[in-house]
Amino acid sequence: MAAEHPCPSVALAPEVKPPAEGQASPSEPGTGERPKTVDPDVKKPLRSLMVTAKLALMADPRLFPYTIEVDVKDKDLVLLGEVSREEDKRAAADIVRCLGGVHAVENRLKVEADATNRLVAERDKRLTQLVKERFEKSVTLQTVKFEVKTEQGIVTLSGTTRFQVIVLEAAQAARQVPGVRAVNTEAVRLVVQE
Repeated sequence: MAAEHPCPSVALAPEVKPPAEGQASPSEPGTGERPKTVDPDVKKPLRSLMVTAKLALMADPRLFPYTIEVDVKDKDLVLLGEVSREEDKRAAADIVRCLGGVHAVENRLKVEADATNRLVAERDKRLTQLVKERFEKSVTLQTVKFEVKTEQGIVTLSGTTRFQVIVLEAAQAARQVPGVRAVNTEAVRLVVQE
């Protein structure tokens, strides 16, 4: 029977034991190649169980939004952080448990129903900041000073301007920010300068 949560593929360099210093590498049988000497400056790749576990957790789309910390005690892994569902907590433990070199997993993840809401709020705050930064790159939008608010990926612009084309420029600039799902400009008022 297949595992419910199979291990994700994590890019790791193959583990190759270099021959002792000054020793020649054996040639492939039947290739006729002469043995090669080993360059003493060649170092084997460094691997960390903690980094491998974090990469595996980030590779799973269910767990990617969460900030899950991994602590290592000998060959035991400790998972710390918050997830919003019990299934996500189990999935995280299953994923790291099946990694090579892991002896045991202590799952200290807390299940908080509003963890997803906090993640969405943090993402919205970041999107608002990115939209404002994009506006700062435009001389036109710097002078207008639109207010920017984001809720669940939907950016709402408010403020006043004389020209509708400036509203369009702002909406297009906000649209270019990855993660923005829609741009609402209904709160922008067109005014006539006196």
